[in-house]
Amino acid sequence: MQSLLSVIIFALAISSTSALGINCRGNSHCGATPCDLALLKYEVDQMVTVEKQYKPGEHIVCCGDPNVASGLCVFTQNTPNPISVAQLKPLMQGLVDNKCAKCGSIPFRDNNVMEGSHPVDRQQAAKMNGNTITTMHTLPFINNKYVPDQRIHGHSRDKLEVYNPTDETLVTGDVEVCGPLEVNEAVEAAMDAFEVWKTWTGSRRAKCLLRLADLLEANCERLAKLETIAMGMPFIAARELIRTKVADWFRYYAGWCTKLGGEYYPDDDGEGFYKLVTYEPMGICAAVASWNATFLYAAWKIAPAVAAGNTIIFKPSERSPLGALAMGDLIKQAGFPPGVINIVSGGDRTGFLLAQHRCIKKISFTGSHTNGQRIHAAATHTNMKRVILELGGKNPSIVFEDADFGNALHHNSYGFLLNTGQACVSGSRLFVHEDIAEGFIEGLLQCFKTFTTIMGDPMEPNTLLGPLVDRRHYDKVMYYIKEGQKDGAELLCGGVRKDDKGWFLEPAILLNPPTTSCVYRDEIFGPVLVVRTFKEEDEVIDMANDTMYGLSASIFTKDIIRAMRVSAELKAGTVSINSGTMPTMSTPFGGFKQSGFGRESGKNGLMEYLEPKTILIDCKPPPPEDEI
Repeated sequence: MQSLLSVIIFALAISSTSALGINCRGNSHCGATPCDLALLKYEVDQMVTVEKQYKPGEHIVCCGDPNVASGLCVFTQNTPNPISVAQLKPLMQGLVDNKCAKCGSIPFRDNNVMEGSHPVDRQQAAKMNGNTITTMHTLPFINNKYVPDQRIHGHSRDKLEVYNPTDETLVTGDVEVCGPLEVNEAVEAAMDAFEVWKTWTGSRRAKCLLRLADLLEANCERLAKLETIAMGMPFIAARELIRTKVADWFRYYAGWCTKLGGEYYPDDDGEGFYKLVTYEPMGICAAVASWNATFLYAAWKIAPAVAAGNTIIFKPSERSPLGALAMGDLIKQAGFPPGVINIVSGGDRTGFLLAQHRCIKKISFTGSHTNGQRIHAAATHTNMKRVILELGGKNPSIVFEDADFGNALHHNSYGFLLNTGQACVSGSRLFVHEDIAEGFIEGLLQCFKTFTTIMGDPMEPNTLLGPLVDRRHYDKVMYYIKEGQKDGAELLCGGVRKDDKGWFLEPAILLNPPTTSCVYRDEIFGPVLVVRTFKEEDEVIDMANDTMYGLSASIFTKDIIRAMRVSAELKAGTVSINSGTMPTMSTPFGGFKQSGFGRESGKNGLMEYLEPKTILIDCKPPPPEDEI
């Protein structure tokens, strides 16, 4: 990597009197410019008009008031003559290229670009950076800025460690654990912002959401790398998820901003009232996400909340916080007012602080059943705040004897193993009709063994299966496999660690576990498929519904009448016919029974963040004068 010194020498070679000045508020956490390299890169990319001339002292990049440097501020200095884009662009590109490989910022302190550098983990930086800029933020994003630790009396925030599940190396040990001080600061910022945001027109809010969608799409590679190094999702899958699904979810809810109407009801009951129903934003909302699809959960929770006129505090999982924290730069660039979207990091305690906060009116939680119960109890105990819970599932997949063999095989092998089985919609209980069971199970075995051969480094383009998220989760999945075998299930394949470094587990198939076994009843959240056979339709419906969960289900058959009949009997929030389940933008997603309550996505997901208000207008004619 070219050194900063060579950049400065190159600048002087162009003109002995031309240089870039850099000013900055400074970052007390690391001494580097706080978080605006994405903006600098954007400005470099936009410098296409070579004829453009910058006057001496003119700002090129400035976050905030040009007279008060806030964030990164790049300007010309010592230039008696105008400096052209042709001269500036390579200099600014040099700043981008020579960022600190640890934190992603320009090493800078006290107006000296040569100071403020950090120890550099070049091996980790090489894995992350490639040819794109990757800024690793570890501070909470509150009020449109990354907030350094401001505690006094020698106390500082606790830190989270994030390890790369591919090779078990430390990615960072500096992610802040937000406590009451930071949560209160985020709530206060959101409260102040709500008074402004709720007055914005729908079209104005939509523009911010659309710009954020464009920025997510433009930055999908660097964001995907952060997701991959934190939780192991294959880079190609993470990139495409952000570029298409996540960005489009924000665009979808941008479209709703201008379509939030009310209702009118006539005096149809003879009481003399005309009735209006309006829908108002709730106020301050919070969201707590699981670790397996950070950006998807951000879209599901942030987009509808702010489209409806609310402000929000988003907490990613402590296992994969880096991608969400990196969104702060993009939120600011998209034009959201300070405090509309805030991002805090931390573990369970931070989530419960949000659930308990009396000023928060709504909380959406995606995670385990146990933590969901605790979030719900904390939320309702304090101020009866509204709650959305998505708590996973033990989803049935039913393959009838007339199913399209290849299609059913594809969805129950490749589809099931997406994200290494770490998905709440995975069809982890497979029921196969006994007439085709032998051939179908043999086909599954071949598919699983093939996919094992393309398990490996998730940064490689041909990798289908990455590692499990961390050692704790690996140990949990292995426990279930062993317990299933103890209970009498036959392990047909997999269930062993692949390689001696990284949390790679060969996908497992367990045949005929007892219905009382934990491997059959509990959500494992990993590449463990349990298989049983059935004979009759009524029998398999009972088997499918025999679970505390009810998130999703799949049916494979060529008989659409049977498919519709069975789907009506399954107790699940989403039933897919001849496909695995994948949530869509326009339809509600959520579960029955102990998979939670409330819905995300679609119009239903938007209405979750609105309070209906009934207005009654007394239009009865006045009584005759002789009756007064």
